[in-house]
Amino acid sequence: MRADPSAAFEKCGFFVTSDVYQNTTLGGPCAVHCEPANGAVYKLTAKQGQGDYFFPYVHVTSGGVGVCIVPAGQAEGTIVMTGGMNGCALQVNRSGNDFYFYHVANGVSMAGKLTPGDVVCRVEYKDYAGRMGLGEKLSVDFNRSESSGKGGMVHEYYLITIRSGGKWQVFCSALLRTSIRKTAFWSGQDYNDITFAPFMPTYSRLVTSFKDS
Repeated sequence: MRADPSAAFEKCGFFVTSDVYQNTTLGGPCAVHCEPANGAVYKLTAKQGQGDYFFPYVHVTSGGVGVCIVPAGQAEGTIVMTGGMNGCALQVNRSGNDFYFYHVANGVSMAGKLTPGDVVCRVEYKDYAGRMGLGEKLSVDFNRSESSGKGGMVHEYYLITIRSGGKWQVFCSALLRTSIRKTAFWSGQDYNDITFAPFMPTYSRLVTSFKDS
C-alpha cells in the first residue's frame, strides 16, 4: 500500500478501526497496523505510535467534526485515515505548513464553523459512493432476499489518504459487510459470521489528489 497505493487498492479492500483518539474531536499521530480479515480484505488499525495519522468521526450532537493536523513534507507512504463514511464528507485545508484533515458528519457539520487556511480538497458522499448508489442497491437487494432473518448486509466506505509521488492521494475502499447468524457445532452457541467483499461504486478507487507543496 505504501509503495504502490494504486495497485494495492485495485487488488484489495481495506477497512479502518482505531485503538486511539476515541471520544475526542482531535486526532493525531499514530502507527497503522495491517492484518488480514478475509479474502483480499485487510483491517487497518490506528494504534499508539508515530509515522501515520488518524482523525475521528464525531457524532453530530457532539459537534460533528473530527480533525487532525498533518505537517506538509511527510515521508512517501504516510497514511492519513479515518473511520467509515456513509454520508459524511472529507475536507482538507492548508494553513501555512500544515494540512487540516476533517471528517464532516453528514457532510454539513462544517456549516458556520471557522476553519484555518484554504480548502485544498473536498470529497462529498456522491464522489465516493457514486451517482448510481450501487452499495445501497446491493445491500437492500440482499436484505430483501434473506428470508430467514439470520443475515444482513451493509455497505461501507473508507477514505484513506496516502502521500505518493509528492502528492496526497485520496482512495476509497468500498466494502459490503455481510453478517450471518450461525450456530457453532462444538458449543451450540450462536455467533455472527462476518465477511467483507470489495465492490466498485465509481470507475476508479482514486477519488482525488492534492499537492503537498
